[in-house]
Amino acid sequence: MTDPETRHARIRQKLVTGELPSTEPDAGLRLSSFLFAGAGRKGVSEGTACSGCDDPIKAGEMMVDFSYVSGRVLCFHEDCGAFWNDQRLSRGG
Repeated sequence: MTDPETRHARIRQKLVTGELPSTEPDAGLRLSSFLFAGAGRKGVSEGTACSGCDDPIKAGEMMVDFSYVSGRVLCFHEDCGAFWNDQRLSRGG
């Protein structure tokens, strides 16, 4: 996995370019009692790419996802999701 500084820089850049949304995920889509900020849902990855840093989230690794009414789902490593959410909130999202 890429080092934290590089992952954080990728997430900040994606927020600036709009590749990652700064808006709040849709709370109406909460599907689990294990919530992680906003409409986030923790779980175990089946193997996917992180929406924040683009590194793989390996099968069996903990992850968090955020859903939007549009159907968009963002999948993150737990630390990338927390960083994205903090950055999103600091930008007024």
